[in-house]
Amino acid sequence: MRFKHLQLALKGLPGLDDVERERLLRRAEGAKWLLWHGRAESCLARLQELQRDTGWVGKRDALGRLVAYLENGKACLTNYAARRARGLPISSAGAESRLSITLSASA
Repeated sequence: MRFKHLQLALKGLPGLDDVERERLLRRAEGAKWLLWHGRAESCLARLQELQRDTGWVGKRDALGRLVAYLENGKACLTNYAARRARGLPISSAGAESRLSITLSASA
């Protein structure tokens, strides 16, 4: 869902032509693909590049909140592609619950 928020924010980013907007959206989608395929570090690097390119810094926008969420929950991230390949169920419920426990404990 946080990637969906990012996509909506990028679509509404002022001052971009359609080509640049589409390029940013493709990069966000590529970051999501990396995350779903167990490449969290590459995903974070891609999102941090996106932060530099959009000028969005901090945690007050959709991109900053997504980066912070993933950095705080690195230990709980799941390789969904590998789970699907093994015929296992795909759900973020387990990761979400572990992450909320982790975030609560660190607060």
